[in-house]
Amino acid sequence: MLPVADTPYGRLTTVICNDVGDPGLLRQAGRNGAGILLVPTHETVTFEASANAAQVVYRAIENGTSVIRPSGGDISLMTDYQGRVIASQNYSASNNGILLASVPTTGVWTLYSRIGDVFAYLCTLGLLLGIHLARVAKRNSARSSQAAKDGFPDHGTPTPAPDRRTPLPPPGSMHACSATANTRRCC
Repeated sequence: MLPVADTPYGRLTTVICNDVGDPGLLRQAGRNGAGILLVPTHETVTFEASANAAQVVYRAIENGTSVIRPSGGDISLMTDYQGRVIASQNYSASNNGILLASVPTTGVWTLYSRIGDVFAYLCTLGLLLGIHLARVAKRNSARSSQAAKDGFPDHGTPTPAPDRRTPLPPPGSMHACSATANTRRCC
């Protein structure tokens, strides 16, 4: 459970370091109405630090919170709830400095903090269903084409009944014709 504290600076919650990589944990910040998420860290591996700093931006957007990420060894940054980086400083490039900025203290409601990855799972399911239906349609089309080559009619498409009528003789010819209900006979 991720606690949220009401303070004069807004509703605050905190996780540390690599917890930012757990979207399920951080969704609690959005669900509980946190305005500011504090993520203190001290990473020294440059690639990992950059990746975790990028994740902070996504977590701010997903949960509708501003994020303050102070770091003693890599990238410190502050973002608003829309993921805009308000301030950043790379402490691995210089060991000194103070990062000072103002962030919004109230968060915003987001659908993601309520339903999580359900939308992504539904999109994946829809994609798989679409691929399956396309394969079925392609297979049925191939079967219809093969049946037509073999002389079998396609059962999905109605075929017109053959015309059993004998054509009429041209005008002015001397043929006598008789017709019944189902046949026409010409001599």
